[in-house]
Amino acid sequence: MNWIRGNDILSQKRKYKILIYGAGVIGSILAVHFSKNGNDVHVYARNDRLEVLEEKGLLYEEEGKVVKARVTVDSNVSDGDYYDYIFVTVRRNQILNALSELKNNISLNIVTMVNNIEGYTAFGEILGQGRLIPAFPGAGGKIEKGVLRYSLVPSFIQKTTFGELNGKTSKRVVVLLKLFRSSGIPCEISRNMEAWQKCHVAFITALELGIYSYGETSKEVAKHNDQLIEIVQSLNRNFKVISEAGFTIEPQNLRVFYHLPLKIQRDILKKLFKTKFAEGALASGSKKSKEEMGKLQSELLSMKFPQ
Repeated sequence: MNWIRGNDILSQKRKYKILIYGAGVIGSILAVHFSKNGNDVHVYARNDRLEVLEEKGLLYEEEGKVVKARVTVDSNVSDGDYYDYIFVTVRRNQILNALSELKNNISLNIVTMVNNIEGYTAFGEILGQGRLIPAFPGAGGKIEKGVLRYSLVPSFIQKTTFGELNGKTSKRVVVLLKLFRSSGIPCEISRNMEAWQKCHVAFITALELGIYSYGETSKEVAKHNDQLIEIVQSLNRNFKVISEAGFTIEPQNLRVFYHLPLKIQRDILKKLFKTKFAEGALASGSKKSKEEMGKLQSELLSMKFPQ
C-alpha cells in the first residue's frame, strides 16, 4: 500500500501507518488493537522491553491464550520516517524527552497519552504549532513475564479521550475517532482537554492513593463502606480544588458524579472497584506508580497549574 502524506487526505485511507512510542502497557494495548485492524503498526522500545520484543514479539493474552501481535519492533526513530499518527505512551517524567526526540520527525500528528495537570504549553513549544493532539487512554493492565494482560475501562467510567487544544473538531480528530472505533476501542472527542486532564488526575489520584493507603486490592477495599467513603471524600476535595480554580468538571459523567449524594457516589465506586479493569489496573503497587500519583496529588492540591 502507498502511504500518502498530509492531513487533508487522511480520511481517504482506511488503514494507517502508526508509530507507538513507548512499549509499556498502554502502548502495547494500542499496538494490539490497531494491528488487529490491519494497520501498519511500529512499536518503539528500549532496554529490557526492547530485548523481550525482539526475542519473543509483542505477546498478549486473549480468551485465555497467548497471541503474538503483528507489529514491527523498532529500536530507533528516524527524523525522515513518516507516520500518519505517532502515539507517545511514556510516563509523565519521560514525556518532554520523548517529544524532544520527535520534534524533528516529519510526521504531522503526535498524540500524547500521559497524565498531565500542568497544561500543554511546554509540549507545544517542543513540537511546534499544530502537531500536538492531547489524549488519554481508557485502558489498563499489566505485563507479566513478557505477556500483556489488560482490559478496557468500562465506558461509563472513562473512554479513550482526545481533542484539539482549541476545542474545534478538526478532520484529523474525526479520523482518529474512526481509527479507535474501528479498532474496538471506545472513545470520544473532548472540547476541553485541559480541564479533562485535570479532572482525570483528580479522579485517579484519589482512587489509587486511597487503595495504597489501605494496602489492599480494589476488590478488598470494595468490601468496606467506610474506606470507600473516605476515598469519595478525597475525590470530592480534588474536584472542589479544580472547580474553584475556574475549570469545569469534565467529562459530563464526572460532573454528574460530583453532584450526587455521598452514598450513591460510594456505591458507584464500589461497582467500579469490583470490575476486571480495577483489579488489573488500579493501584499496581509499584514504586514508580506510587511516586507519580503522590506527586500529581501534591501538585493538584498546591495549585501548580495555570488558573
